Parts: sequence; structure tokens; C-alpha cells
Amino acid sequence: MSKYVILYNSKAGNGKGRELAEAVTKVLEGEELAFEDIIEVSKDYPSFFASLTDDCKVVLCGGRGIAPCAEYADYLYIRQVAQCHFG
Repeated sequence: MSKYVILYNSKAGNGKGRELAEAVTKVLEGEELAFEDIIEVSKDYPSFFASLTDDCKVVLCGGRGIAPCAEYADYLYIRQVAQCHFG
């Protein structure tokens, strides 16, 4: 079983960001999932990414507001990041 951190934008989807992000539970059934609001994480990206273990995978869910986090992950050469986009 892998650990996934699902980062979602709570303001995406007209305030339904968490609800929409929870759709990944169907795809990742049986995996260990933790949901984190990108609004809180964005206050300190370095600490958040430093806290991740090597076996942790990050899934970014949201609209345009999730882009800065994706760019930061690219900057750190984190390759275990997937993105799903909803309007």
C-alpha cells in the first residue's frame, strides 16, 4: 500500500474542492490517503514538501489556483506528483 497526499484547492469548483478531490478515492481504493487544503499548504511550501517521506506520492487536484504548487514541486524535481484538473 502506498501513501498519497491529495492536495486540493478548497475554493475550486465553486467551493466544492474537497468534495471533488475525494473522487480520487475511487481510483486509489485501498491506498493510504491524506487530504490537505492547498490554501494552508501554500503558507509554507518548503516545510510541506520537506515533511513528505520518500514513498509518499502527491496528487494535485484543483483549478488554476493549484498551479503555483505544481511549479514549486517541479522546482524541487519531485516526480511523484500527479495532477487532476477540474474547472
